[in-house]
Amino acid sequence: MKKWHKIISRCFLFLFLCILCLMLIHVRSWAQSGDAPQLFLEANQAYEKGDYQTAANLYEKILNNGIQSGMILYNLGNCYTRLGQTGKALLSYRRAERLIPRDSDLKFNLGYILDQRKDKIESKNRIPFARVFFFWYYWLSLKELLIVFIVAHCLLWLAAIILLFKPIALLRWVRILSLCLFLIFGASFGMKAYIQEAIDQGVVVVAEATVRSGNGPHHSALFVLHEGAEFSISEEARGCMKIRLADGKIGWIASTAIQII
Repeated sequence: MKKWHKIISRCFLFLFLCILCLMLIHVRSWAQSGDAPQLFLEANQAYEKGDYQTAANLYEKILNNGIQSGMILYNLGNCYTRLGQTGKALLSYRRAERLIPRDSDLKFNLGYILDQRKDKIESKNRIPFARVFFFWYYWLSLKELLIVFIVAHCLLWLAAIILLFKPIALLRWVRILSLCLFLIFGASFGMKAYIQEAIDQGVVVVAEATVRSGNGPHHSALFVLHEGAEFSISEEARGCMKIRLADGKIGWIASTAIQII
């Protein structure tokens, strides 16, 4: 009996340490940021005074120091919204969305910016009701998907180990449930990580940009994109990016006219 309790306690300890390590990664980024708290305070004060450009510069400085904060990105997006820079506002909101996907204020402001765009590009590959059937994929951030994946993995092994010593019917259901969560959230984490890390997404941040048939100004113009247009990037050459729009259009655009999410 004592040996059984020791095994259970060690499994729970391992689970706790995994979650603690993930939390420490987030805290460590702030601890290494130096003057980030002071810059954050100054940026907030500048925003309250209506000096949105100064506030934006300060938020950018914090982010350039390696801080990954959805709230700072959200505040930066608000600054650019006030400055009328739709492209940079959308860029900041999209980056914030990856970290705080359930924030209601972010969703509202993002919707407002999307409505301000000149280019209305409809996706050909849009799957109806995908956000309903796979709600957890959109509802959780990449880090949160990883945490659930790790917890499900630990619960799976914990239930399996206990069942070796004591066949409890309830634990069999726990093992089945944790296995399902392990597979679902593992696949969701892998897909989201691939989309965010392997497939570059970009936003037009200038008022107007010409998309051409090749990577240079001597190639023929295909169409024009305006500030806030979004696309995926497949290739880079000679200061240009090969992009694909949601409606299937392909072309090359100057790297100086865009920023990567």
